[in-house]
Amino acid sequence: MKSATTDFGVPSKIKRIDKIRFYTEQDVTVTITSNLNEVKNYNVSGGGIRQIKPFIKGEVFSFEFISNKQNSRIVNPTVYLSWF
Repeated sequence: MKSATTDFGVPSKIKRIDKIRFYTEQDVTVTITSNLNEVKNYNVSGGGIRQIKPFIKGEVFSFEFISNKQNSRIVNPTVYLSWF
């Protein structure tokens, strides 16, 4: 499912997604898209707390987590970012 876009409550600032942590029991593909037309895709294996470091820049982002397994759980995605 693709998220709505977000500026994380910090409009008109360039931000960088430094890290995303989440729990998954199944393999997932994570896609992060920025308004600067940057797109990063990650294939993440399931089995616990996972972390990716996309270092993608933009003002506005969207996120997509896709699993081909039924009853997949992706829990508590936490985004760590900095802005300039």
